[in-house]
Amino acid sequence: MRAKYSILSKSSLINWIKKYNSHLDLNSTKGRINHMPKNDTRSLNEKIEVVHFCIGKNYNYIDTMNQYKISYQ
Repeated sequence: MRAKYSILSKSSLINWIKKYNSHLDLNSTKGRINHMPKNDTRSLNEKIEVVHFCIGKNYNYIDTMNQYKISYQ
């Protein structure tokens, strides 16, 4: 696929995918990609708080990700 679309490196493709999944502009130079820790140790109440925050922000996932340092997934 890289050759078909003249993508020079695998790392460029990976970075574009990360930006796309983080809802960033593909031309953005910001490196604002949040990653969830491998072992999410949040309690049920903390997870409920995140959901309430997101709903209260009219499902603004970017604000929720930044506020709680979590990934979109």
